[in-house]
Amino acid sequence: MWWPLLAAALLCTVVDAKYSKVRLRGSEEEGYVCGNVDIRNSVETLEILRGCRVVEGFVHIVLIESRNETLFENVSFPELVEITCYLLVYRVFGLRSIGSLFPNLAVIRGYTLVMNYALIVFQNDRLQELGLWSLKSVLRGSVRIERNDALCFLDTVDWDVIVPHGENYFSDNKELCPGRESCGRNCTHCWGVEHPERCRADNKLKDKKCNELCIGDCSGPGPQQCLVCKKLLLGDVCVDSCPSHMFEYLGRLCVNETECTQMQPWPLTTDGTLAGPWGPFNGACVQTCPSLKADSKHDRPWWLFNGVCVQVCPTGYEERHSDDGKKICAPCVGRCPTRCQGEKITSIQMAQYYRGCTYVQGALSIQVTGRHIMEELERSLGSIEEVENYIKIARSFPLISLSFLKNLRVVHGRELDQSKYAFVVYENQNLVELWNWTTKPRDFQIKNGSLFFHNNHKLCLSHIEELRTIAKLPKFTNLEVAQESNGDKEACDIFTIKARVKIQRSTIVVIEWEPCVVCNIHTLLGYIVYYIEAPQQNITLYNGREACKNTGWRVIYMEMMEVSMKTKDNIEKLLQPLKPNTQYGFYVETYSVTNSSSVNKGGRSKIQYFMTKPDRPSFLYKCLWFFKLEF
Repeated sequence: MWWPLLAAALLCTVVDAKYSKVRLRGSEEEGYVCGNVDIRNSVETLEILRGCRVVEGFVHIVLIESRNETLFENVSFPELVEITCYLLVYRVFGLRSIGSLFPNLAVIRGYTLVMNYALIVFQNDRLQELGLWSLKSVLRGSVRIERNDALCFLDTVDWDVIVPHGENYFSDNKELCPGRESCGRNCTHCWGVEHPERCRADNKLKDKKCNELCIGDCSGPGPQQCLVCKKLLLGDVCVDSCPSHMFEYLGRLCVNETECTQMQPWPLTTDGTLAGPWGPFNGACVQTCPSLKADSKHDRPWWLFNGVCVQVCPTGYEERHSDDGKKICAPCVGRCPTRCQGEKITSIQMAQYYRGCTYVQGALSIQVTGRHIMEELERSLGSIEEVENYIKIARSFPLISLSFLKNLRVVHGRELDQSKYAFVVYENQNLVELWNWTTKPRDFQIKNGSLFFHNNHKLCLSHIEELRTIAKLPKFTNLEVAQESNGDKEACDIFTIKARVKIQRSTIVVIEWEPCVVCNIHTLLGYIVYYIEAPQQNITLYNGREACKNTGWRVIYMEMMEVSMKTKDNIEKLLQPLKPNTQYGFYVETYSVTNSSSVNKGGRSKIQYFMTKPDRPSFLYKCLWFFKLEF
């Protein structure tokens, strides 16, 4: 259970009042930019949020256990529109609506997360609605709302729009709640019934058109009229990226070098430790990061790289003190490994400790769940080159391949799992591939120990055998690698299907392929055509894919009943609708019933590409003329 860990951490985190909020920049008129905010024990402590327009960090509102609802009357912070990290509301017993506190909160950026979550609402016994009328986007992380006995209006919020890349978790809230009909006429989504004028149609304010660079409300259609910027703020204007002479600050501002070096430090950690000065580096405005507490499991200083605080510098960089005393990641002369302590990774938050790590001291163990995990794992673990002891990957449902360990070269095996195994992979239901060895260097080594692969039902033995050959290991036994439980639910004997584009138009294409002649007609159910937009001809079957995520591949299934009605030898399928003048990639594969008693045979074509033809442009219906008079 995740919540006892959260509760224990919060109960042990007592932040000195002088660090509960740090006003970094701004004025009373325009609103302040504040650092981490930790509010606890009494409603009066909420006042430390007064005047904060942006919180560069987290907001904790926790352990206010008075059930006197009148204490929250007229307590509101309409000036707060943006939180860069996460919002946590835990055991606040008299609060009925979070939106009454933050009626204009538009974005939670998720720069850092709590156990993969950017919005956590937990154990608030009188909370009746979230009421976050203005919340438009949670840019990173997921939402967890649990054990709020009176909370309704969760199903009436279009979470797919607000959190498009997250895996939200709602549990043990009020069961009998009003449905969408309570939102009002012509209203598809809402946060509650008390403010019908705040109805959302697909989470957009009715009759309000804001610039695409805005998040939330706006005063007009221009990029300078946004309440909050989707990406970066340059002066008073929202932009996609900073000019070359300026630096990105916390992923939300463009600042010049002088502004960067004059930025006040803010506490990154919950113990109130202040960070060091800011300075420009690789196009970003970054600061020296604090050391962790002395009793921390990760008792080592933080270093700077590209605006991220890391415990170890990434590949090609080493920890170095600059002439002015800053702790930075500087380019190495030659090869320079960076070390970190191995542990069991069960969440994105834990994986983040390994960003930039090249050498894992100890063992690397991975057991993860959830959506959109592959991209986060590659970002955090992609620089690992060597593991001191062993690797264990177990019960990780989302994983389709191990491509996120893209730079792994050596497993030393100095200490082994069960005193025998250096590479342990078991009970990964969707693992189909280890690595694509056509793109990954074949210099992988396991210096001591053997393989252990069991109950990876979609991982064909040929992939394990290829790993054994590359690592120069002796042949494995059935106790080490079970033939009956690896690849038993996948077609592992693959026949190459010849496929081609037969008809090509602007919005439709006809794909033609030959039938699989080696497949068992009694177990063959049909064929699947996969296709995807491909600006570059570099897509692969599994890289970047995962079991719990829509990766962009579109799928068309063709049953054998439809195939058997064809009179020609080859099989055809129409793909539509397609975009004109657009490149696509496609491949065809068989879909069969698997038989664990024998090797399953199947067919798959190579990935091929086609370009749809241009279409006729639409009619010109409006023309604007601009001219300039010079005297």
